[in-house]
Amino acid sequence: SRALRFAASGEMYLHDFASGLPTGGVGQLRLTDLQVDPEGVFERPARFSLGVVDMRLRTEPFRVDIGQMQLLDDRTRISGKGAVSAGEQGWRIAFDAGIDRIGRRDLMALWPAALVPPTRAWVDENIATGELHNVRAAIRLAPGTEPRFELGYEFRDTQATLLRTLPPVRDGRGFATIFDNSHALKVETGVIDAPEGGAVDVSDSQIVVPDIREKPARADIRLMTRSSIPAALSVLDQPPFEFMKKAGKTPDLATGTAEARTDLSFLLEKKIDPKDVDFHV
Repeated sequence: SRALRFAASGEMYLHDFASGLPTGGVGQLRLTDLQVDPEGVFERPARFSLGVVDMRLRTEPFRVDIGQMQLLDDRTRISGKGAVSAGEQGWRIAFDAGIDRIGRRDLMALWPAALVPPTRAWVDENIATGELHNVRAAIRLAPGTEPRFELGYEFRDTQATLLRTLPPVRDGRGFATIFDNSHALKVETGVIDAPEGGAVDVSDSQIVVPDIREKPARADIRLMTRSSIPAALSVLDQPPFEFMKKAGKTPDLATGTAEARTDLSFLLEKKIDPKDVDFHV
């Protein structure tokens, strides 16, 4: 069909017969040339060259347990397990997935637009990392409750953004999570190129957004820097902070080295005035 096409072979062992009909089964399917394209679900069709699914089916009540799912394309391997069931109140879905590595745009393409759309939109707008590693995702859907979604990933040797007005972190390595609608990103190692004074080591810096559902959401940043004094001050002189300009000073007011911890808290709005930023350096 237009929404789904694949070639498959496999076995299904039927059991628990009632009136000559099975009420359950266990099986394994081997898939090739899988293309999934339900209208309005994905940004572009999801394609995989190979796949395998181990599953158990029960009909009374209806439930499908996926013990193992593996999907492969040229660059990405997706593994998963979970369950889908139907009851009097509606559908229940619990699914956990793991991806070895995937580009951010490819991840967004595989994320259905209707699945927790506020979280999807926030990730699309605010996560600037190019390639994600060791991605772990979980979705829980149940009647009468809000969908729950969790995401965790690592980034390596890549460019990451702590704040859009600051220079990006290069050669960055770290991890990030979305859990109970809170987003946290930790830079284990990385540097930023300051407007003046050279590179700034920002290892151990982090950003936390306590509730990504808020509009605008609040961000709490802890910026750990090791650099020359002019480099550290020139970073703190970038919008929306401009601490040096406010003080009528320039970043080159002193020479030497600086180790600093800067705590910042502000709302993630398109235009942020310095007076709207709580800070401690």
